[in-house]
Amino acid sequence: MTEFGEQRSHISREMEQVIDYLVDRKRGDKKRPPAAGAAMEGAVELYRLSLETPIDPAEMAAFKARFSELMQTDVNRASLVLYLIACQQEADRGRLDGYADACWSRSVLQIINDEFTPWNPSSTNPTGRPSRTSTKPSTMSPMTPLPYANMKSPPGSPHHTGGGAPPNNRT
Repeated sequence: MTEFGEQRSHISREMEQVIDYLVDRKRGDKKRPPAAGAAMEGAVELYRLSLETPIDPAEMAAFKARFSELMQTDVNRASLVLYLIACQQEADRGRLDGYADACWSRSVLQIINDEFTPWNPSSTNPTGRPSRTSTKPSTMSPMTPLPYANMKSPPGSPHHTGGGAPPNNRT
């Protein structure tokens, strides 16, 4: 098999693995970690690989459709909420402890939104019922850009609005 063929085969296996993370999840399944985070990071790896190796457009379209469908299940939406909470907690820890992780998480979310499935965090309701602030049912809907305004910038940055630890001015 050629190097190109091996890369294509690797991409197909990666697609299967991402879908496997999201399939057959049950509420309260403690044997497997939350799937949305692992699946989203796997999808980002697919995106990176697609920049290096062309992917059959039909195969990618089928993957995106299945990924979008599975991300809308109650269990995976709840897992997405956990991912968003973890991202917020990382941002809250500040530039010396969690900022790099928060940046990575936000990048993952942006790539998922841009390349795989548009979604709206305000509609990410794991129960599937409308939120109190919305009259629409909870569905992933297109949104540009992602609303990161509620996430704090690290102390000392030009965009810092307060909260968190003050910058370390000791030398």
